Amino acid sequence: MTATETAALVHRAQNGDSTALETLYSAYRDKVYFFICRFTGSGQAAEDLTSETFTTAIEHISELRSGESFAGWLYSIAYSKCTSFLRDESRTVKVSSAAELEELLEAAALNEPILLPEDYAVNAETRAQLKEVIDSLSPDQRSAVIMYYYDEMSIPEVAAAMGTNENNVSQKLHRARKRIRSKIEKLIGRGTLFGAVPMGTLLENLSDSGMNMSSGI
Repeated sequence: MTATETAALVHRAQNGDSTALETLYSAYRDKVYFFICRFTGSGQAAEDLTSETFTTAIEHISELRSGESFAGWLYSIAYSKCTSFLRDESRTVKVSSAAELEELLEAAALNEPILLPEDYAVNAETRAQLKEVIDSLSPDQRSAVIMYYYDEMSIPEVAAAMGTNENNVSQKLHRARKRIRSKIEKLIGRGTLFGAVPMGTLLENLSDSGMNMSSGI
């Protein structure tokens, strides 16, 4: 679905078109589910939070501004639902200690969407700039980012592949995300409309345009 088609559906949905809402749900439901499932580590929680995300989106669809990315807006809602879920020890995920809760929140932070220009997927210049940002990472950071976000390997699996420990991998990912955010802020001018995009989605879109996604490991 193109950005123009999505914008048209959003406009119709904002005017009470239930068919448009159903089409948007069908287009994004699985993507949101997999994002939440990876975020929380719980399939049951993902089912519930996906439902809550779309309920909230439907209730507040009128608040989506013209030109704002629907996908980014939707992922922002999903992210908020996930972080609230992980902080609530009484929910489906049982946290036995403060240390375990901290680990869950640390993992959640790695999966927080990043802010990108809402047209990044179709703007050739922006895509080229984002490729340069990923390429600017050190080899070990880039390898960790590709394996974790693009190949969807777990942190223990990435650590094993890189011959290091899990804490070191987490540090590499955090530093890579910080560098990516900083570079994007410098590259993109002020006044640009932004949307929240999962890192894995960004890498998939860049891969579609021919970017090499080999980790080099």
